[in-house]
Amino acid sequence: MLVHAARRCRADIFDSIDSFSGDNGLRMADFFYRNVGPDEDIVSVVLAGELDMTGSEYLLQCVEHQIENGCTKMILDCDQLHFVSSLGLGMVMRAHSKMRKIGGDVKLAAVHGAIAKLISLVHLDRVFEIYPSVDDAIAAFAKDDVKDG
Repeated sequence: MLVHAARRCRADIFDSIDSFSGDNGLRMADFFYRNVGPDEDIVSVVLAGELDMTGSEYLLQCVEHQIENGCTKMILDCDQLHFVSSLGLGMVMRAHSKMRKIGGDVKLAAVHGAIAKLISLVHLDRVFEIYPSVDDAIAAFAKDDVKDG
């Protein structure tokens, strides 16, 4: 997998670039993004920790920023994600909708455990293409490009 240096979303969007903490000081979510794929035209957002109210709003802002910068291919890497609230799921859906409106796509990678069960339970596995790894999601984007090309 070709990877540019990992970058965090715009610093002016976040209270803390490394993590987001609520008033109680609990760590809620970490994420950063990096360009991946043979042409480095796919943005992989690496999620970690908990995706709840605070983290999901930041995630949506990050997605909007990427769309403004011309991104049409995104992977949400859930390997290090341990919890998603209903609001977090809603924001993931909003991110997907925003990307689809511009002709883009969001794929999920490395979804496991309770989060995989939740996604199946609410039938989001019918909405998102879900892959075992980021590399598999990158390969799927390459296949999509060949089909469309």
